[in-house]
Amino acid sequence: MTKPLSLLFYAPLNSETYLSQLLAAYPYDIDEDLLHSLLTPNPYPHPALLQLIDYVRHTQCFLIAPSLAPDPSLHALFAAMSTLSQHNLSTLHTHQFHFDAYLHTHHYPLFHPYAYLPFDQVPCIDEIQIPKPCTLRLCEDHTPIPIELREQPSLMHHSFAPTHYFALSLTLHDCHGIVVAPRAQSALLIALASLYPLCTPSAHPDFYLCYGFRSIHKESSISYDCANKLLLGYHTSLDPAQGSLQECQTLLMSLYALHTLHKKDLSIHAAMLQIHQAGKAFHILICGANCALTSALLDAVIEECDKQAIPYTCIFENYGTLHLLDDTIQATGVQLGAHIALHALPQERMLKRLHASVLVQEGAKDQALLTPFSDEDRIRTFHPIDIIWYVDENQNKAIKRLNDIQAATTLIHRISCLALQDASCQTTLTELWQDYLHTILLNEIPFYFIAGKINHAPAHKHWMRLARELLETLR
Repeated sequence: MTKPLSLLFYAPLNSETYLSQLLAAYPYDIDEDLLHSLLTPNPYPHPALLQLIDYVRHTQCFLIAPSLAPDPSLHALFAAMSTLSQHNLSTLHTHQFHFDAYLHTHHYPLFHPYAYLPFDQVPCIDEIQIPKPCTLRLCEDHTPIPIELREQPSLMHHSFAPTHYFALSLTLHDCHGIVVAPRAQSALLIALASLYPLCTPSAHPDFYLCYGFRSIHKESSISYDCANKLLLGYHTSLDPAQGSLQECQTLLMSLYALHTLHKKDLSIHAAMLQIHQAGKAFHILICGANCALTSALLDAVIEECDKQAIPYTCIFENYGTLHLLDDTIQATGVQLGAHIALHALPQERMLKRLHASVLVQEGAKDQALLTPFSDEDRIRTFHPIDIIWYVDENQNKAIKRLNDIQAATTLIHRISCLALQDASCQTTLTELWQDYLHTILLNEIPFYFIAGKINHAPAHKHWMRLARELLETLR
C-alpha cells in the first residue's frame, strides 16, 4: 500500500471531524458507516477497517491547531483503534494512535517587497510540541541540484497558493530568515525547527528560502535583491512532496554563508568544545569537509572526557562562523541542535541519546539523529579559538601538526558552507581565508590534521584512540 509521508489534521478536531478528515485523505474507498463504527463501544474488526487502522499506524500524523491540547473525545477513539490493532496484529499494548507533533500556526504580516506573491497569507509555524521521541519520515536523500547564483530571482516568475504552504521563521546567529515549504513537507520543517531557534518574524528578514515549489524544471538558486537588500533562495522540483533535509540545509546554510561573507566572516562545517585540562580552558575547533567525520571525533572526545572525568562544555555542532576581531579569531555557532549521521555513532551511544532526540528516516532507512546540543547564549557568544583539529578521510598519518600554514590554503573549499558554483564567490572566499590563516600563524594557534575513518569495522576503536591521543596533547 502506498502511504504518504504524513497526514495533516486541522482544528477544530474531535472524534467525528478526525474521522471525516481521515476519510478525505485515505486513498482507498471505505464505507463511511464502517468507519464511524469506531465511535461505538465494540467496533467489528472488518478487514477494510483493519487495513485503514494499519495505514494510520504506519503514517506520521501532525495536528495543526491554535491550541496544542487535543479534544478529550479523541482518547476514546484512539483507544478503540489501538484495541483493534492489538487484537489483529498481536502488537504491544501501547497507545499507538496519537499525534507525532502538534504545530501551532499564526498569520504574521511577513515583510516582502513582492506584492504579487502572497507570502503574508502563508501561516507561520511559531510553536512545535513533540509529545514523545518520534521518527520523522522524509524522502530518500537524492543527488542535490547544484546551487547557481543568479542576477534575477526566479521567484519573480512563480505564483503559488498560500493555503498549500507553511512558513518557518528562523534565527541563524545574527541572521533572520523565512523558510517557506509545501505542507506536504511538514516533517522537514519540524526537522529544521529541531535544529535552529524559532523566532517572531522581524520587520525586515535577511533572506527568504522557498523550498520544494512545484515546477516542470528542477532548480536550486540564490539571488540578491539589491533594491530591497534581501537574499532569495529558490528550489523547485517536479513533486513538492519530494524533499531532502540535507539538500534544504545546504541551501539554507549557503544563504547564511553568503550573508556572513559580506561581513568578512566565514561559515564552515565545524563543531566546538571547551575542555578544561591541566588547569587551563581550551576552546577547540573541530572542522572537516564531512560532518559525519567531525561528529564522530567530537562524540569520541566527549566519551573519553567522561571516562577520564575531564570537565568540558559543548558549544556548537555541525556549523560555525569564524570572525576576525582585533587580530584574533573568534567563533560562534548556528544551531541549537545537532544533526548527527547514525553511522558516525556507535550503537550504544546512539541509544543513550534516543530518548531526547528525533530520529530521521529517509526512505526506509534510519539515517540521523536530531538531538539537543547547546543553548542560545553559548552559540551567540564569541569564543576564542585555542586549537584547530581538521579531520579528513584522505590523511595518511593519524595526527599531524601543521608546520607550514600555506598547506591549508585550499582547505576552505572543503570546509566552507558556501556551496555556490560561482567563481567570484570562490575567489573572495580564498582571499579572505588567507587573512584568517595569517591570523592563525600570528597567534600561533596549533593546527592539527587528523585521519578519520567511518566505514570500516573497528571505527569506534579508531576514534577512541584518536581522542586519547588528542587529549594528551593538551597536557
